[in-house]
Amino acid sequence: MTWISWIAIYFILWWGTLFVVIPFSLRTQEEDGDVTLGTVASAPR
Repeated sequence: MTWISWIAIYFILWWGTLFVVIPFSLRTQEEDGDVTLGTVASAPR
């Protein structure tokens, strides 16, 4: 494989890992017990 293929694989894995890890710290308004008027309870804080 060429070095361009390795760079493409690296970026695909990096972004894939990023979008898998981001939701781990997500807390909703409902979990905090403070839902802002006009928003859904599942909206992130």
